[in-house]
Amino acid sequence: MKKILLAASLLLTTAFAGAQTFLHGIGTGFSVTTMKTAETAVFGTLMYNPRFTLTETESSSLTIGLPLTLGFAGEYSYSSYYGEQSDIRYVLNAPLILNMNWGAGSSKITEDRFGFFIGGGFGINTGSFVLEETVIDAGYEYISYEKQNVTTYGPAANAGVRFGVGNKTKNIEVLLSYMKGINDHKPNSYALQAVFNF
Repeated sequence: MKKILLAASLLLTTAFAGAQTFLHGIGTGFSVTTMKTAETAVFGTLMYNPRFTLTETESSSLTIGLPLTLGFAGEYSYSSYYGEQSDIRYVLNAPLILNMNWGAGSSKITEDRFGFFIGGGFGINTGSFVLEETVIDAGYEYISYEKQNVTTYGPAANAGVRFGVGNKTKNIEVLLSYMKGINDHKPNSYALQAVFNF
């Protein structure tokens, strides 16, 4: 794991050093995480999406970015009998993504009003999930549910479209993303985000 983080840090530092343009955006949406040993988790999310261009033309670019997604889910209730009860869960997704971009949002010099992109990379996902556990008590077997923190890493991919708004490089992006955890519990993480790029 340390080697993976070191390699990602070196790649990001090298990319930043030779970058031509800094682009970024903020957005919101939702994410869904599924795994065989847990309840399906749905989170409302906030995203900050910084990226740097490695190469660019008037209508296309190659970028490297670190789209950070933070999500929350849960419930809160109060009753005179049980008092306050809350179950707040979170998820943080941080993939390092290399994207090929065309049209709107690909660079600060493009004049296109529509664009799209596709890319892939490697990410880390950490969060609290309700996991299923088989418990054997006094000869009886039953399923127990317990909230636990799970941290996974694995390949990630994204794709989406952009629509130019206002002047210069501002655009609205609709982003679909996916990450496959390859260690603990091997979760599948999906997200749909709407992002405003400055």
